[in-house]
Amino acid sequence: MLLVVVGFLRVLQLIREIQRSLMELLNQMDGFDTLHRVKMIMATNRPDTLDPALFRPGRLDRKIHIDLPNEQASLDILKIHAGPITKRGEIDYEATAKLSHGFNGADLRNVWMKQVCLQLVPIMIL
Repeated sequence: MLLVVVGFLRVLQLIREIQRSLMELLNQMDGFDTLHRVKMIMATNRPDTLDPALFRPGRLDRKIHIDLPNEQASLDILKIHAGPITKRGEIDYEATAKLSHGFNGADLRNVWMKQVCLQLVPIMIL
């Protein structure tokens, strides 16, 4: 029973901290109105979790939706992340791009970095 209570108290503490952070952000945003030179840009992969208070008049006034990359854009993103890394042999970027439907740019970078790590494992074992 003690574990349940401790876990519940930690969740409550986390919720309170999130609420305090949101309130501070909203207060800061409300203070920018008089400056007229301050622009805020925010990004999220989870727009469904945003607090509606962020979209009240005078706060965030525009939402710009950027679609997930298509196959060509995925190919370009993979090549950008592959650029600074020394490679041996042929890499089939096209096949990876075809398999990555529904991935965002961060997902594509993670795919690439995991592949790099998997290639390092045999070298580290030697």
